[in-house]
Amino acid sequence: MEKKKKRLGHEDQNHEVALCYKHTVGEDQNQYVRIASIISNNDLNFLALLDAESGNWTIDRKSPTNDHGFCQINAWWHPQIVNDPRFFQDAEWQLQRCWELYKNGTKFYAIKNVWKTKTNFTCPKS
Repeated sequence: MEKKKKRLGHEDQNHEVALCYKHTVGEDQNQYVRIASIISNNDLNFLALLDAESGNWTIDRKSPTNDHGFCQINAWWHPQIVNDPRFFQDAEWQLQRCWELYKNGTKFYAIKNVWKTKTNFTCPKS
């Protein structure tokens, strides 16, 4: 299990925690999986949703239907998020917005596929 120093202002800055990782990709994508793991406290459903939404952990992912980023936020429904200059530049900021939408009940199209993508991750036992 991967251990990283916890950041993002959560609890003790030097406290090492075990984080989820996606075993089917390299460090280029796992760096973002770790940020999402910290933000969500290793919420496997959230990580699997992000994976199901875009299939690729890249900050600048865009779909033909005007959906953007890690969780494919639609620019028409959420212009205040997608049009913010931090959206395509700050992965932590973008993933925090995804988490807030998820926790506040936003309906994501790919939620029906989460059961398929959960197996892509290894997470610490609670």
